[in-house]
Amino acid sequence: MKRFGIIAIFLLIVVVIGVTLIPTERNRIKKVIGNCEAAVLNSDMSGLMENISFNYRDDSGGSYLLLKKRLEMLFKRFKNFEISSDVMGIEINGNSAAVDLKVSVIASEGNDRRYLIGDAGWPQDIKAHFEKSPSLQWKIIRIEGVQGTTIN
Repeated sequence: MKRFGIIAIFLLIVVVIGVTLIPTERNRIKKVIGNCEAAVLNSDMSGLMENISFNYRDDSGGSYLLLKKRLEMLFKRFKNFEISSDVMGIEINGNSAAVDLKVSVIASEGNDRRYLIGDAGWPQDIKAHFEKSPSLQWKIIRIEGVQGTTIN
């Protein structure tokens, strides 16, 4: 009887560990978001762009190359980024996904510190669209909700 209890507990632990460690599509998408945050915090342009699809398009006419140019200018102008983001929901439909986020980004310009996205206590609602690349990696294909943000 004791042996059965020990085996049951062992199997339960194995199942719990297995379920939490199995990479799901949601976890892969969250990892891409985390990689993007880390790249911004480190001002790592190549690390950030490897998470963006070459097919990137946004509502303001941006493309992959235009986004890269804008981000280069952003990294030259601002330093010491601070990011707060919460994943509010992930909707996966085959090889595409939409992620609802609440995001705040603060950065330094010289001696000034300011919000680039969001505001004090009011993160901005952003929707990120993903596609699964031929190599089965999730990449960002479009961002909605940032065009209202001005970086002057």
